[in-house]
Amino acid sequence: MKTYSNDYITIHNEWRSGYDLYIYSQPTSDGYDIWVMSERETINNIEEDVFFYQEGLVEVFMSDFYDNLRDNNASIMVDDEELTDVLVGEIEEWEREWEEDNPDHDEPDPDAEYDRMKDEGLLNR
Repeated sequence: MKTYSNDYITIHNEWRSGYDLYIYSQPTSDGYDIWVMSERETINNIEEDVFFYQEGLVEVFMSDFYDNLRDNNASIMVDDEELTDVLVGEIEEWEREWEEDNPDHDEPDPDAEYDRMKDEGLLNR
């Protein structure tokens, strides 16, 4: 089941194979919860994939992962509703700031249009 989607990323809350990123909590043997964020279904590197605090995970997600995930129309799995809400808020704020910093991103690139027309043989008609 999909829980969030924009033009660039989709967040799911059901576990399955094939996601680009997995974010979930895992209990420890002494009763604490840790957070895992991994590009694999299991912990690959404990130093990079495991977080004691949710805030640290969110910060790393936005600074180290979101740009690449966004560029690749990624699907991620987040097993916690509260964390999903936090990530969605951060993503939407990032997207608003990006829109403000790039107001002309929707306008067609004149060079790309010229190249397209040249490739299609439309310039010499």
